[in-house]
Amino acid sequence: AEFLCSLRTPVKEAEKLKAKRMKVVNLQQKERFVAPTADEMTVAMFWEALYYPSVVENKSWSTALTYKRLWSMYLKEHFETRSLEKYSTVDATNFLESLARRKVVKGKHAGKTLGRATVGLCRTICFSVFKRAKAKGLIAANPFEDADPDVKLRKRDAIITYNLSEVEDVILAIPRADAKLLFAFCSLLAMRPSEAAGVKWSDIDMARGEVH
Repeated sequence: AEFLCSLRTPVKEAEKLKAKRMKVVNLQQKERFVAPTADEMTVAMFWEALYYPSVVENKSWSTALTYKRLWSMYLKEHFETRSLEKYSTVDATNFLESLARRKVVKGKHAGKTLGRATVGLCRTICFSVFKRAKAKGLIAANPFEDADPDVKLRKRDAIITYNLSEVEDVILAIPRADAKLLFAFCSLLAMRPSEAAGVKWSDIDMARGEVH
């Protein structure tokens, strides 16, 4: 067995030696890492290594969260072993058609096919992933650019609207202050719940009465 120091070494000194040793180990592992070539890289590898970190850095918190949720629910399994370089327009079309036929497992839409908005957002994410890969020179064309699924999509449910008086009544009826604020953001500023949940004090301009 390999020991970092003797048993009588002071705790602080032992922690320093441990940190120093971990730096060496990390460098050794980094040197042994060999990046996959374009034909070896899967779509999932590209998502994890290059695409999603860029989303987190450049998109809003709520957008990054939505992308990650949809990736986990509908896209990851499909792209886990698919070659980034060899993925074709035919593959993209077939995948979008399979998404459109996919049934919702739970919730109020259980048993129904995925809605137009969900399939559309999944397509947007896929298009964006391959657009980024094309810009990086890893592929020659975006397979989702000409994908043409021939499936009728389920229309979204009718949107329920409230007038200002009804919104005020709902806010007054909600007991918790944080829940009041969440509902107010969603109803008065047209935010999605995930967007409203991500609002920080730094996003609010009290002088102008604006949320950025």
